[in-house]
Amino acid sequence: MLVFLKPHFVRAFPGAAGRWLRAEGRILTEVPWVFAVPAGANKVTVYWDGVPGATGYRVRWGSASGNYLNSPGVLSAAARRYTVSGLVSEQEYYFVVEAEYNGLWGPTSEEDSAVPHGGAIPWDTQDPNQIIPTA
Repeated sequence: MLVFLKPHFVRAFPGAAGRWLRAEGRILTEVPWVFAVPAGANKVTVYWDGVPGATGYRVRWGSASGNYLNSPGVLSAAARRYTVSGLVSEQEYYFVVEAEYNGLWGPTSEEDSAVPHGGAIPWDTQDPNQIIPTA
C-alpha cells in the first residue's frame, strides 16, 4: 500500500538558545549582526551578515526602538547593505534586518541605531578618492 504525505510547513522558535525558523527542510537563523552608520544629512547605510539559504532580505526601520514601520521591500539574496534616504537629520533611527526564504521571514536581527547628520563621512562610497585626498 502506498501512502502519500502532504508536505507541512512549520514555524518553530526555540527559547533562550537562539532564534531560528524552519521552512521546507531548511533552517533560517536570524541575521548574525547588523550595523547602521550615518551616510549624510538624511541618510543611513545599514550593513549585515548573510544567512545561509536566504533568498532575500528586508531592512526595517523606525524612529522608536522596537517599532519598525518602514521597509524598502525585498532585497536580493546577495545584498549585504542598504542605504536609507529621506530621513530627518539629527533624529535617531532604529534598524533591523530579516532574512527571507521563499516568502517566509526569519527572526528579526538585533537592533542598531544611527543618527543621520551633515558631517557624516561618506566612507562607504567604494571610491577611496572621496575619502583619502590625492596629491
